[in-house]
Amino acid sequence: MKILFSARKLDPPSGGAEISAMEILRELAKNNDVTALTTGNNKEYKKDNIKIKKVRENFISSISISWAKRYFLNLYWRKILDNYLKKNDFDLIITQLDLTPSTVEIANKYRIPSIVFIRSYEHFYLNLRFSQAPKKMGLIEEFLSAPLKYKVQFFPFYLLMKKWNERSIKTATKVIANSEFTAEVCEMLYGVKAEVIYPPIRVDKYLAKKRKADYVTIIRPTIPKGGELFIKIADALPDVRFLAVGNAEKHIVGELKRRKNVTYMPWTDNMKEDVYSKTKILLIPSLWHEPFGRMAVEAMINGIPCIVSNKGGTPHIVNGAGIIVDNVNDINAWVKSIERLITDKKEYKRLSKRAKERARHFDYNTQMTKIKNIMKEIYNERDI
Repeated sequence: MKILFSARKLDPPSGGAEISAMEILRELAKNNDVTALTTGNNKEYKKDNIKIKKVRENFISSISISWAKRYFLNLYWRKILDNYLKKNDFDLIITQLDLTPSTVEIANKYRIPSIVFIRSYEHFYLNLRFSQAPKKMGLIEEFLSAPLKYKVQFFPFYLLMKKWNERSIKTATKVIANSEFTAEVCEMLYGVKAEVIYPPIRVDKYLAKKRKADYVTIIRPTIPKGGELFIKIADALPDVRFLAVGNAEKHIVGELKRRKNVTYMPWTDNMKEDVYSKTKILLIPSLWHEPFGRMAVEAMINGIPCIVSNKGGTPHIVNGAGIIVDNVNDINAWVKSIERLITDKKEYKRLSKRAKERARHFDYNTQMTKIKNIMKEIYNERDI
């Protein structure tokens, strides 16, 4: 089968979406002819048996207004993809994120089946305030609830992109959501029932060889992910060792570095040895509704119990393998949960065992089998 992946970014990955896409394409490339058409530096090369072709964004990259940028980028990509398909034949097109509208439109034009992976809210909303739960809103309510910098983009760029996004989700051959929570949002807003397939995560990539679990850890301590709450929690437990990993707002990084019981570490590509081998408890005090919660799975692979806020898809990911804090702003609840896992060794051991069991639910091979089954459903082919 000839498969085309059409998206703005892929290699190098800029986040979990690209990491997940690369894992899927790498697996599919074992038995299929896989090409990735993305934006970049006009280079063509092969990686892990995937043919990668990059196309420059040209003037569009200089547009600072985000929804205007997305609109013009999709107009540009529609032309790029149209010309590419005039010269190249494919049996299936896979897409995600920014370029979903133009990609699905052109796939439909050439009557090529398409699969859309939904990994965030950008298909649905102008811009949710990070503490705001997804819900069905009229245009006036959506306009009023948006931050000021997004209000100025509402007419016409956001309205154009919202309609284009909705049309692409409704006319794609298959829509795949990265969690039950994301699937619920998709059905609530667009009436489309998405298949739930978790991002395929390789155990060997995140399972530490040896663990000396000393730290209570947060990953990417930004404001939306609870960085300011993390500082307050660390202040309330001066005898506990904390670890903060990854980029964050400048003032948060400064505050983290000033605390004697907090170790700050920039982002690392070797998470299993640099982070998970040292982590006793993972904190996810997220203020925003995380669509999936990849960090929780990575931690659970190592038997690390997670303490998470009751927001978004993460509570379902943890599902009995950790502690869920209902009121994210209740510092005392976080402190008591940490103290409970530190002092109660029997409880820690129970949750650690449960975490490893729960992590198997997100097994790489299981998720890839689901994806291949969807492709077989589309094409009724045996070897994919």
